[in-house]
Amino acid sequence: MKKIIKYLFLLTGGSFILTSCNDFLDREPLDSVTPDNFFFTENDLAAYAVKHYNFTTHEGFNAGIWKNDNATDNQAATNYDKKWIPGQWKVPEAYDNPASNDPWHFAAIREANYFIETVVPRFEKGEIEGSEVNIKHYIGEMYFLRAKNYLSKLETFGDFPIIKNTLPDENEPLTQASKREPRHKVARFILEDLDQTIGLLTNNISGGKNRITKKCCLVIEIQSSPVRSLLADLSQRYRLSTGW
Repeated sequence: MKKIIKYLFLLTGGSFILTSCNDFLDREPLDSVTPDNFFFTENDLAAYAVKHYNFTTHEGFNAGIWKNDNATDNQAATNYDKKWIPGQWKVPEAYDNPASNDPWHFAAIREANYFIETVVPRFEKGEIEGSEVNIKHYIGEMYFLRAKNYLSKLETFGDFPIIKNTLPDENEPLTQASKREPRHKVARFILEDLDQTIGLLTNNISGGKNRITKKCCLVIEIQSSPVRSLLADLSQRYRLSTGW
């Protein structure tokens, strides 16, 4: 009888331990966030947006960003530049860090699209906690960053795919989405994002001068004035060439 009680005690204790172990393991990761529990507070939006800040800054003890004008009509450098030698200015065979120096890299655009397509519907449904002004501001930051990325693509490629949402990792939809749109449509898309941004940003956000503000966006839009002129010119040419 004592042995039976002993075995019942061991079985009961073992079952309890296994159940407790399963409860302990069946938890959300403690060192990372998951899509199901993120983008529900203004702090989530602020953290995601600032992570995607990628602006050229002056650093180090050399000429820094001023060297960007080397080998142009603004200034000469101590070494020659291959772009001025016929046949020597070539497209790189590979990029050592595609995320930072490969112009045909879509990660930043995809991450902005993921934010917008996830956050905007939740905001419209009232599912995000925090100040409405701040939430709208952080949404505006991501529209701004997407426009900035597309402005870079326009300057580099002209015609470029316009992708407004995240895509599945499947050959057919990726091939379809990779078709390059005429540059006047890319320019129009950039201006639409900037116009959207201006209506969302504020100048009095937490972080002050360390965050994107409405004034910052207005400066970029003024710098994009040539894009508006280009858009008008390209639209006219496109209509004349296609009858559209």
